[in-house]
Amino acid sequence: MEENNENFGNINKLALITDSIDKFIPNGKAIIVFELNNEDYNKIKSEFIGTVTQRKNTNKFSIDISGTEVVFLLEDSYILEEPKEEPKPGFFKRLFKFKK
Repeated sequence: MEENNENFGNINKLALITDSIDKFIPNGKAIIVFELNNEDYNKIKSEFIGTVTQRKNTNKFSIDISGTEVVFLLEDSYILEEPKEEPKPGFFKRLFKFKK
């Protein structure tokens, strides 16, 4: 019974965070992302098992609390990609502004 109260308390804590963000930015869309170690990730995932949105074989899941998406990522399970710079158009393309 105590564990159920703790789980409900964690949902309340997240609800307080999302409500605060909604008040801070009332007209925007917010996404909260947590990066967790394996132990914490599995613990949190088991707490929210009925409310999670997860694709198969991924290392993330998300829940929606009052319109704010809360995402939980497994630590070091993703690869950050460097932004790719578009090559500058050649002289003639800039001069004549060719359309594709």
